[in-house]
Amino acid sequence: MRDEESGKYGLGLGVLSLAAPLLANLDPRIAARSLMEKLNEDTEETAALALWNGESAIVVDQIASPHQVKHTASIGTQYRLWESSSVRVILAHLSSAEVKELIKTGKIIVPERSDVDDLLVDLRAILKEGFAVNDGGTTPEEFGVSAPIFDTQGKIIGCIVVSAPRTRVEHRNLRALLIKSVQDAATGVTKRLGKSSD
Repeated sequence: MRDEESGKYGLGLGVLSLAAPLLANLDPRIAARSLMEKLNEDTEETAALALWNGESAIVVDQIASPHQVKHTASIGTQYRLWESSSVRVILAHLSSAEVKELIKTGKIIVPERSDVDDLLVDLRAILKEGFAVNDGGTTPEEFGVSAPIFDTQGKIIGCIVVSAPRTRVEHRNLRALLIKSVQDAATGVTKRLGKSSD
């Protein structure tokens, strides 16, 4: 389709409608791989892709930190703990009713004596910020940041995660770099999967 003012050609709705099923079927692992490599290179920390299966975040790909001391997880690891950044960043994009049901049924494990309303407030803050942080919540040694990825319809499908030993994050003052880098990677994956940024 040709733009009358600029004289440039663009994709018409017909072409886009034909391409949509292909974009929808694009494997997130393929879309994410090179962006994870860049995330790993820029931060020198472990980069991972986790996908949501309806009740847990599952690690489906990972590039380990080049450092001898690092935080990694096996492919297939399922995260269900509330304190996990991957879990909370995904839950932040679900409805309150869905989150309450996941907690009620024990599919998502929350800290003892947690107030669900307080947890929902936490999720609203994460939704606004665009990322979630695990600063020693799951284990005292771990620091992790997760940012969401979406499909062509804007539905949450998982997240990009960067994780590192807390001592190195503190010593090298890496927090801001890790947050920005993981958000950039997640935005790039979402674009590759076919959803334009708002």
